[in-house]
Amino acid sequence: MIFEHETVVGGVKAFHQKWYDGVITADSFIFSCADIGEMSESELDRLVRSSPMVPESSEIAVKKSDGFCFVDFNRKKV
Repeated sequence: MIFEHETVVGGVKAFHQKWYDGVITADSFIFSCADIGEMSESELDRLVRSSPMVPESSEIAVKKSDGFCFVDFNRKKV
């Protein structure tokens, strides 16, 4: 992990992480599943894209695990 900090995305609390795994660098917003409720993937996409940190051209990947929702964006091979 390069850095992590608390932020708010579209009125929802989240962590913002910048990470590098040796091949890919990316950003992630990490939400508590309790905070996003039954939000559909399209609603979650709109929420994430409301942040100025997410370029319109960025692909978004969503993964839910252990009560958290991980949304990756700005993925780049380096």
